[in-house]
Amino acid sequence: MHEKHAAGFIAECFWPGVNEHDLRLLDERAAASAAALSHAGADVRYLGSILMPTDEVVLCRFEGDPDAVRNVAEQAQIPFERILEATESPRDLDRQGGNLQ
Repeated sequence: MHEKHAAGFIAECFWPGVNEHDLRLLDERAAASAAALSHAGADVRYLGSILMPTDEVVLCRFEGDPDAVRNVAEQAQIPFERILEATESPRDLDRQGGNLQ
């Protein structure tokens, strides 16, 4: 029997002039919005963000229902271009025959 996992999503943002302070504020808004929607019964979690300052790109990571993810992103005023479904690779590949440790 396979364990069911929540779907993963990335909100992709092209954000000219973004800096770490902007990112902290975005993370706070997104976490608060996700917590409020989750408390109200929505299936959504905010997992944090990744800043690529040279490219002026931010990737915001989520798990949950696609509609709830979009609601969080909109309520938190994340300047996303699109929201994409995403899958993570296993963190410990050595257990699966790989060599990454």
